[in-house]
Amino acid sequence: MANLGGQEELDRAVAKEEAAHAKFVASIQVQERLANKNPAGYRRKVFALIALAYGYIFFILGIALALIGLDIYFMLDAGAGNNVLIRVGIIIGLFVLVILRSLWVKIEPPEGVILTRSQAPKLYAIVDDIAEKLKAPKPADIRIDAQLNAAAAQTPRLGIFGFYRNTLLLGLPLLLSLSPDEARAVIAHEFGHFSGAHGKFGAWAYRINRVWQQMGKQFTQSRSYGAWLFIGFVKWFQPRFSATTFAMRRANEYEADQAAARIAGAANAATGLMRMSYLSTHLDERFWDTLDARTRETPTPPKGLFGDLVQGAAAVPAASLVEKRLQFALNEPTDYDDTHPCLTDRLRALRQLPESLEDAVKRLPSPGGENAAREFLGEHLQEVADRVEAEFAKHARKRWTEQYQKHQKNLAELRSLREKAETVPLNEDERVDLAHYIAETEGGDRAKEEFARLYAEYPKNPLVNLLYGRLLAEENDPLAEGLLIEAMKLEPRYSESAMNLLGRFYYARGDQEALAQLRDKARTTMHVRGVVEESAKKLSLQDTLEPHGLSPEQLESLRRELSGVERLETAYLVGKRLPDGSLKPVLVGFHKRKFAESQKEPGLLVQRLVKLTTLPTGTRIYSPAPRGPWTQRLDQVPGSRVFERPR
Repeated sequence: MANLGGQEELDRAVAKEEAAHAKFVASIQVQERLANKNPAGYRRKVFALIALAYGYIFFILGIALALIGLDIYFMLDAGAGNNVLIRVGIIIGLFVLVILRSLWVKIEPPEGVILTRSQAPKLYAIVDDIAEKLKAPKPADIRIDAQLNAAAAQTPRLGIFGFYRNTLLLGLPLLLSLSPDEARAVIAHEFGHFSGAHGKFGAWAYRINRVWQQMGKQFTQSRSYGAWLFIGFVKWFQPRFSATTFAMRRANEYEADQAAARIAGAANAATGLMRMSYLSTHLDERFWDTLDARTRETPTPPKGLFGDLVQGAAAVPAASLVEKRLQFALNEPTDYDDTHPCLTDRLRALRQLPESLEDAVKRLPSPGGENAAREFLGEHLQEVADRVEAEFAKHARKRWTEQYQKHQKNLAELRSLREKAETVPLNEDERVDLAHYIAETEGGDRAKEEFARLYAEYPKNPLVNLLYGRLLAEENDPLAEGLLIEAMKLEPRYSESAMNLLGRFYYARGDQEALAQLRDKARTTMHVRGVVEESAKKLSLQDTLEPHGLSPEQLESLRRELSGVERLETAYLVGKRLPDGSLKPVLVGFHKRKFAESQKEPGLLVQRLVKLTTLPTGTRIYSPAPRGPWTQRLDQVPGSRVFERPR
């Protein structure tokens, strides 16, 4: 049987994705030329798209209102005796409710510790002053989280119809790392996106795009029966609106930078932008990496975690780190993956472009002990830090405990393998596991020695290439690149992990050309993964099906469990060959048929089969109809019929 979901399907998917991306970029460039040549015509085009979007919504609502009127008419005309018309009226009413419910999609505000005006009076005064000067809406509340970021979020209370609640989100690490003037510039930039002082139409389009992006995700994930009325339109509208408004949204970024310059001065806006180029790496080294190591020491997050964050943010970063990361950021070009311009273009627009790297570094004096957190929060800083830490610990507790348990399990497995190695030689897989556990628990030269020996013996083992490459990448060893690339070639399932490691490796080395090529490959790989995941969800008679590969012991355990499944008559277990070459386990069950049985029975059988504990990990379960073609197809796979109830 030919594998219709094989390499040809992947090649078509890759070509389709590359063509779609090229078309998207070409569309953006067309709109950029229109915006430069005919600004008024460009604005009319954007307005027409917005009008079309809301026109569609009001058209659907108009139908709903007309149906409500028809419903009332039927109910009044039917009187007490016409049950048929009453039922029709009820059906129409339910349909209208479904439409209205699908439009009422709730979008949550950003998470974070909410500060009241009494807890942060100076911060609120600063923010209110910035909003007033920029003629931007004042925030209903200010929230603090543990991220190195800031955002002015507008959450629509009425979904696509607006009525926005404004929230300012500030990351505590950001406030601890920037000077007060730099932080003012960052806040002003965020409010500049919604400023009425300049570019009202652009700010409106920027807001509309963000809302429709959120609504698109909500509609796609919605379980409402009425969502189908909008999903198709949103899928058509959003990419076109995004491409059309790209030039406007990029211009909005420049306008937001100008707003920052008006509030805090161009020099402070520029140093804030330059400082952000290295702060993430600096805080990783000073805090987040050590925090990850502490998950091995305690089963739950200990108190006082953020004391190290305060100290780490205040510490002066190494000069080599600042120079390397700043040089990398200054060399980055502006592209079409993001509306944000590159650092060099933003500094040039602010008229603050340094003449050289040395000049850029000189413009970045250490804030000393005076940072925005101390200036804005004053005596409340410790209280706020404690609350942010408690919120972080609450959200991180589950993952923290999992990491601790994983470490304990790794230690136990390492002890077990070492004990076994004293009595009998370990096989290839066991030796790879041993090296992996050493790397996870002990690290250092011992792990490198183990992997070096393994690679010398098993250079085509994809897991050895991946794990050895990861170990060397963490030390910035040039050999890591070849190992990770080879791991992807040998085992496509490792592509995402290998590319993440390569991305960090290239970034640490400052290799922008390799990083740009990796981004293009990652975009294609993500699309391929989507094709594979979509293929894994379906089963057709044309799929390539192969033997399940279970051992006799595993098969016997499965059969015992299948015998206890109510109304199960026959079960098949096969492997479906996916487009990337991997094998997806599939269980197909057929129920014992009865006269005039419910059409829900296949679904009920699937629900019962899902509860099985002896199935291979990730098994998909089906109960297809009609039965004849499926049994004929499945019986072609050797050993596929794993259960048949005696008649």
